[in-house]
Amino acid sequence: MASDSQRCGPRVKPVRERLGVQLLQLEGLHASCVPVEDVDVIGETLLRARPVVLRGYASGWKARKWDLEQVAAGSPEAHVELQVSRVGQTQFHGFGGTLQREPLPRLPEAAAEAIQENRSLYLVQCPLWARSGECPARHLMNDVVLGPFEGGVLSRRLESVNLWMSLGETHSNLHYDSKHGLLVLLRGRKLVELFPPAAARTVGAYPVHDPLRSHHSRAPHCCLAARFEKSLCEVHADSTLRAARGFQADLQEGDALMIPEGWWHHVKTLGRANSEQASQTQPQLALAVNIWWRGYPREPKAARPYVLRRLLGEMLARRTASHFLRQKLRKPRKAPKVSKSGTSCLKSSRPQSTGNVSILEELSTAAQSEPPHREWLLALRTFGPVLPHCLAVAAASEDVQQQEAVHQLLDGLSPAQAAALLASLDAAALDMGEAAAALRLLWRHYPQRAIVAKWDEHLRSTLEDILSRVLSTT
Repeated sequence: MASDSQRCGPRVKPVRERLGVQLLQLEGLHASCVPVEDVDVIGETLLRARPVVLRGYASGWKARKWDLEQVAAGSPEAHVELQVSRVGQTQFHGFGGTLQREPLPRLPEAAAEAIQENRSLYLVQCPLWARSGECPARHLMNDVVLGPFEGGVLSRRLESVNLWMSLGETHSNLHYDSKHGLLVLLRGRKLVELFPPAAARTVGAYPVHDPLRSHHSRAPHCCLAARFEKSLCEVHADSTLRAARGFQADLQEGDALMIPEGWWHHVKTLGRANSEQASQTQPQLALAVNIWWRGYPREPKAARPYVLRRLLGEMLARRTASHFLRQKLRKPRKAPKVSKSGTSCLKSSRPQSTGNVSILEELSTAAQSEPPHREWLLALRTFGPVLPHCLAVAAASEDVQQQEAVHQLLDGLSPAQAAALLASLDAAALDMGEAAAALRLLWRHYPQRAIVAKWDEHLRSTLEDILSRVLSTT
């Protein structure tokens, strides 16, 4: 009979200390001993829903030779988001520091300014390829080896490939992602701490009714004072966090880490390559690529706590959107007209029609706001759970007001915004009929767009996925 370590996938070093005080070390798999291209490591890991380290996964990638000049050699019209903070001040991705939007060609100049001003620099998630949204660094995609994501089932589920860059020491807040991820370290060194989905309560997760922070933990605010001189579990040795079974992965250049969907993780990027360089004032450049892809209809047993948390969040989002519409559409009631026969002659109200128009108008406003894409994504996240039904009703309706609202919305969308709308429909649709009606509406509206070719392929895979979910529950 196989042992627990064999069933879990990655080998771990047993420790006698109480779990949570010291993390279990992930040894991982060595590509030199087990060729990644010959073994379905990712598939086996997903079945067990466990993180695994792939040593030397990117040892032959051309991307390991990237520098600032190569990254900045993209389109002069592309813009990226840079986060700047003082050296010595612990910097969290998304917390603290100054976020500024700069043209991509100005990246080397911004890095030189940060070094001169004794500041740390962090390039916020720059897409190399994405099913939806802008891709400022698309020119670097040829140096990335997708491997198992080229062809087959995984290629249809691939969502995005992103570049992460930092100068100096940085920390991410403790969070989880709603997609499976493969973090590939090209340059530098990273320490990653991971906790399973069942540890949501013990890591201090924000409640699910807070959609902007429900993927994050309150832990970073406590760890900020400690400046991460100790690990998360050591900082919280006297709190409930010590009850969480955690893992720690030490990633060197060329290594990769598989992070299953729903796993809590904190990433620390070291500012120096090793202790011998600690006296140097020049911060180390760290480059990493992460690959995200969607999960499967039937998730492993270990992911059930995350799936339940996600379903609860979607239910609350639906209630929030419905409550928003009721509050906005609430009007003083008028006295009903009385006919000669004494019966009331109330006109048939159409709350569904009015509600759809209100949602479409809110989305149109978000699409035209500044900065456009950020407000648009926030609006999609707010109305995402009810969006397939809204567009399906509008597509089948003969109401002039709904048709005008639909055309006003779709005519004002950029290709990137339209692709994000498609991805939102794909993620939120629970009914095959509603998804098909909404997608057909978008299809008819964009007959001349270049994006149609990609939508054709994605439409087919989307309907296949929805159909498989329907059949698996019947």
